[in-house]
Amino acid sequence: MTIEPSPDVNQKATIQNSYDAIPYVIEAQYETHPDRLATPARLFGLSPAPVERCRVLELGCASGGNLLPMAYSLPGSEFVGIDLSPRQVQTGQQYIGYLGLKNITMRCEDILDFPADAGEFDYIIAHGVFSWVPEVVRQKILEIYARHLAPHGVGYISYNVLPGWSLLSALRTMLLYHSRNEQEGNARLEKSLEWLDFLSKYTDSTIKEYNPHLRAVIDSIKKQAEGANARRYWYHEFLETYNHPLYFSEVVERASRAGLRYMADTDISVMYPNEYPAEVAAFLKQNAANLVEAEQYLDFLRNRPFRRSLFVHQGAPLVETPGAAQMRHLNVNANIHPVQPEEGAAPEPLPETFLFPDASKLPFPNLFHRALLSACSQSYRPVGPSGMPFEAIVQAALERLPEGTSTPEDPAGEAARLLFSLHTYSSTFVEFSTWTPQVATRASERPVASTVARLLAAMGDTVTNLNHQRIQMDEPSRFALWCLDGNRDRAAVVEMLLSAIQAGKLRLPEGAVVSRKALGESLEEQLEYFASHALLVA
Repeated sequence: MTIEPSPDVNQKATIQNSYDAIPYVIEAQYETHPDRLATPARLFGLSPAPVERCRVLELGCASGGNLLPMAYSLPGSEFVGIDLSPRQVQTGQQYIGYLGLKNITMRCEDILDFPADAGEFDYIIAHGVFSWVPEVVRQKILEIYARHLAPHGVGYISYNVLPGWSLLSALRTMLLYHSRNEQEGNARLEKSLEWLDFLSKYTDSTIKEYNPHLRAVIDSIKKQAEGANARRYWYHEFLETYNHPLYFSEVVERASRAGLRYMADTDISVMYPNEYPAEVAAFLKQNAANLVEAEQYLDFLRNRPFRRSLFVHQGAPLVETPGAAQMRHLNVNANIHPVQPEEGAAPEPLPETFLFPDASKLPFPNLFHRALLSACSQSYRPVGPSGMPFEAIVQAALERLPEGTSTPEDPAGEAARLLFSLHTYSSTFVEFSTWTPQVATRASERPVASTVARLLAAMGDTVTNLNHQRIQMDEPSRFALWCLDGNRDRAAVVEMLLSAIQAGKLRLPEGAVVSRKALGESLEEQLEYFASHALLVA
């Protein structure tokens, strides 16, 4: 059974009314930042526009939660956002005025009416749109990408995919059916949560027959629906009129017909079967004629429900495997560290075993590889993009080799092969970037926090840092961050914290000491945290 709109329903009005009634607050999506699009483009042989001087379009920008932080941190670039909801665009325009941004425009506009003379964009983003609109709009999105992407531009599209969304589609049909008699959005959401409660309490045997994954989905929805923003997300994901998952290969085929070519996933590691035994790679080699077919098989294996795909022009000159030529202008940030010697043991000049983020410990017998990873570990930063330029990493590795050690015939090529191989296992192992945000690495006498982060700190528990990453913060930290406008020194911030606590406007954890000394010590810890998490402006 499928609950779909009748053919005579005004599609535009249906979508607009839904998002006006319950605005979809789009938080910063790290994967959509121009640097996250430019980096794989450079890896695979393109020459995209530098993120500091580029033109970006977002289709379905909502109130600008994703686009505004980019515009703030990249003042030399131009940003354009369109959305069908007047309410959301008006809110976004108010934020633009508050932040004083001159490099961003937001318009209330139907994607179907996107002007043909809008010019070229280096990066185009459609996050949370493609699966949630009628077919005619999906076709238009691809046409916009094909017409308006710069020659080496990159287009990002996120969408629900099969087979992973099959079970979720069944759940969505149940929720739509149970809430079918409710007209108002919040009432539909409450009715849907009522069904989830019933389903989880009284149909355990049915859930087991479906899949254990359904229980996890139900629990996740119920838990996340407690917050206002999460409630909006779940409403538009499960109760929206349109939600049409597709197979990955179908999306690639549609893009190809429009003149586009699939380049990569935003997370390159999902393109490779590294978590599987060698038999899987052998099967793919035998049965998949190309990368797209191989990834489709991997989606089957992983039961994948969601994708973030990057598209370029059909004739874009892509390379299959990056080498030193593609990495020479990239930064390398590798979260790989030498295993510490046992207590009392002498430290090794070039450690052989390295610790990875997944807690695995792997030996590297090759001396150059050991020197390279040791050099990487010295430059690692937990909040990127940062690290060191690729060529500097290679030079540092060569300098670490013991005297008399033979060097590889092509050190840069050897380094590129190892680093990319590790990157295909996980971007948490090795991350590449084209850009370094202008952040303060330590707090000044009068610390200045990102204006975007200060605005978000006043609105909720999640802020966006200067690297476009979401950071969750408790109430005292959010208040302290909000105070950092550059006009106050530490003593003034402490006085503001103390006044807010005494007035009952700020709650500290139970048992916390309230004194100027304690607040000052806590503030120093907070400032160190802010600096290490790219929240302070240089």
